[in-house]
Amino acid sequence: MSRKVISVLLTLMILTALLSGCGKHSLADANSLTSAESAADAQATSFVHGASSLSYICVAEEGVFYIDGTGSGHFLCYYDYDADAHFVLCNAPECSHMNEECPAFFPNTISITGFAYYDGALYLLQKGPEDTVYQLIQMSVNCENKTVLADVAAGEDWSADSITDVYYCGGYAWIHAAFMRYDDAAEDWVTGQKLLAIRLSDGELISLTDMYTPSDYVAFEAISESMVAWRISSYDTPMLSSDAFYAQYGAESDYEEYLAQYYETTERIENWWFLSIEDMEPAQMPFPGDLISAIYQDQCVGSIWEGNGETKILYDPKTGEAKELFSIQNGGSLARYQGEISNTLYEGEQLLFMEEQGDGSAQVSIYSLADGSTTPLFQDDRSITFRIIGETKDRLIGTIGTNPDRVWIWKEDYLAGDWSDAIRIISGA
Repeated sequence: MSRKVISVLLTLMILTALLSGCGKHSLADANSLTSAESAADAQATSFVHGASSLSYICVAEEGVFYIDGTGSGHFLCYYDYDADAHFVLCNAPECSHMNEECPAFFPNTISITGFAYYDGALYLLQKGPEDTVYQLIQMSVNCENKTVLADVAAGEDWSADSITDVYYCGGYAWIHAAFMRYDDAAEDWVTGQKLLAIRLSDGELISLTDMYTPSDYVAFEAISESMVAWRISSYDTPMLSSDAFYAQYGAESDYEEYLAQYYETTERIENWWFLSIEDMEPAQMPFPGDLISAIYQDQCVGSIWEGNGETKILYDPKTGEAKELFSIQNGGSLARYQGEISNTLYEGEQLLFMEEQGDGSAQVSIYSLADGSTTPLFQDDRSITFRIIGETKDRLIGTIGTNPDRVWIWKEDYLAGDWSDAIRIISGA
């Protein structure tokens, strides 16, 4: 279905809903199969960040999928760029979208996150108030035909507490999850975190890491169709809980002083990991940089920070070879922040970066990984006015200045430093 046809159909649906008066929600209602089919045409890019109720959005080629809230719950929605219209992803005629009779509605008692359109289906993770696991749900674009693919579980009496981020790529859901359990020996609750993957074809749950404490840094660094990289930064000496500290040193001791000294003197150990999606076997790598921001042709695009400068490198995790690409003085890479991943790739093979000019302005340029060339683009305020969140073939989705609203602009306008025609998608407040 062409973009023009989709826009016409969506416009007709809006008029029908408004004239009939059947919609009780402020959004235009998607009360026909056509709307669901239109959403299905919005095939996302190969890497998709799941939306959350904390205003994260899922950027697709023809629109944006997001979670919206009401006083009694949340519902799953879609925004179409061309029609500049919002829809509840529900196909039921006369539906109010305000209770559980609506398949797109979830009451406040159910926690939902990781909402995304990927490879022809909708996905999300949900957990009820009495549940000890999150469930990964697959459904059609009108939120029907719900199927539980897998439970996000850790075993050994661990209960799922929260989900930090969810990504979909390479046929898997990549999940950063937090867990908790009651420790009888410590007579207290303990928490942990780990990285997981779920194969979408059969729901197989794969543990990528061990369980780490909240004081450890555990996060995905980059995800592509063929490779995944993550970092684990942990202290070489475990931190004592408050109960363990007072049991060891007595009630007169100062736990806050202990924490301050612990963070100041305890050494952190950095471990970098990667896996090939083809074999799903995690392996450590001696990455020489400070950050991995993307994967390009099965190599890690990374940064080494020194003083006010940043050196971009290309690192092969299989051979351990690192190649310097270029240096950035008084500036840095322009990342596309998607949860904990800061993806610096633009159109799959370019890197956007800025360098301060000393007068409060910054020069924004683009570096080609394909041929090693650098092209100046435009001058901007050094704080960088347009912050990219997502990318389609022709559009960029992001924020402007300090305004948290999500907007979209044409790529050709961005390359000219012009976002005056930005179209507002949703409020970021």
